Amino acid sequence: MEIKVEGKSKKYADLLKQDYASKFSDLTSFLLYKYENYLFSETDTYFSSNMNKLSNDSLAHFEIFGRLISMLGSMPDHKGYIAEDIFYETDKEKLLEIN
Repeated sequence: MEIKVEGKSKKYADLLKQDYASKFSDLTSFLLYKYENYLFSETDTYFSSNMNKLSNDSLAHFEIFGRLISMLGSMPDHKGYIAEDIFYETDKEKLLEIN
């Protein structure tokens, strides 16, 4: 897949950073799906396997956002990234709501 931008834009790069590494970003999705993959690996292998597949998709999106941010003239970073409160949940139904 080829990714292109027409020029540099700090404004658009900053907007993409919210989707790159905020509480509700692809980074959070990736980490949450990996957490669920691990958490349910022994009790629900079907669910665990699906979460692992979703994590791969989220990682691909994360990489695309990082490239776009760079191409737009900014640095993709994780400054201020905090999403720890969702990683203490163990109830599958609540986790599905978060997903």
